[in-house]
Amino acid sequence: MRSTSDLVQEGYDKYKNSIPFKIPTLQYWIVVVSGRKLLDEVRKAPDDQLSANEAGKEVRQLRTDVMDNYNQYQVL
Repeated sequence: MRSTSDLVQEGYDKYKNSIPFKIPTLQYWIVVVSGRKLLDEVRKAPDDQLSANEAGKEVRQLRTDVMDNYNQYQVL
C-alpha cells in the first residue's frame, strides 16, 4: 500500500502546472493545486467558495456522524 505522500508526489509529477487533482482518504478528499495560474485563482476566490473554516466544520461533522453511528451499533 502506498502512502498519501507518495500519491501526492505522483499526482504532482503528472499534473503539475496543468490541472488540480484529488486523492481520496477514508474521511475526505485531498485536493492539490499547483502552478502560478491555478494558485492565483485559489488565492482570489471569495471566502464563500473556499473556506478553511467551513471545510473544518465539515470534517468535524463527519467525525461526529461516524462516531454517533458507531456508538449506536455498539449499543445494539
